[in-house]
Amino acid sequence: MKKFKFPVQLILLCLMLPMGGMAEKVYQPIMADPMFEPWRWKHVEALDGLGVLCMGEGKDGTLWL
Repeated sequence: MKKFKFPVQLILLCLMLPMGGMAEKVYQPIMADPMFEPWRWKHVEALDGLGVLCMGEGKDGTLWL
């Protein structure tokens, strides 16, 4: 009975070894689009209906439309 001990352990190892990798999945990070961050956007009521699509502020405080 002792001579069958090694092959049984080898068979069990071969059967159970692939199961360790089944539970793992590859990490896929989800990158947020920086253009949709709420702190980047501000609604200006005075420019409503004038067709202004974007506005930027220069270093000296000048608004560019």
